[in-house]
Amino acid sequence: MTACTTVMLAGGWLVSSMTGHILAAGMARNFMGYLGLALLLRIFISSHVAAALVTLFPIACAAFGVRHGTPARWAWPLHEPAYLPAFIEAFSLGIAGLAAAAIPISAGRLLNRSASGSGSLRARE
Repeated sequence: MTACTTVMLAGGWLVSSMTGHILAAGMARNFMGYLGLALLLRIFISSHVAAALVTLFPIACAAFGVRHGTPARWAWPLHEPAYLPAFIEAFSLGIAGLAAAAIPISAGRLLNRSASGSGSLRARE
C-alpha cells in the first residue's frame, strides 16, 4: 500500500508538473486520503463496512460539506487541488492509515512471540 501511495503521489506530481493540469495532484491527494480513511476505519469496523463508508464519504461531503458555496474544512475532497490544508488533511489521513495498517502486524507478531515464549517457559518449569 505504501508503494501504491508513493506511485500515486509521484504520478500526480509528475503529470501536474509536465502538463500543467493540477487535477492530477488533486487525484493523488484524494487517493491518499481515501486510502488512509479506509485503513483507519478497518481497525474499528469490518473491511466491508469500511469500504462502504469510504464510498459514501464523498457523497456526504457533497451533501453536507458545502456552506454558501464554500467547502467545509473537513470536506477535503471538494477543495481545489492546490489548497494546502486539504492536502495536509488527506496526507495526514494517509500516513496515519498506513501506520495503523503496519502496527497490528508487528504487534501481533510480538504478542505471538511473547505468548509462545512464556508458554515454553512454563512447560520447562
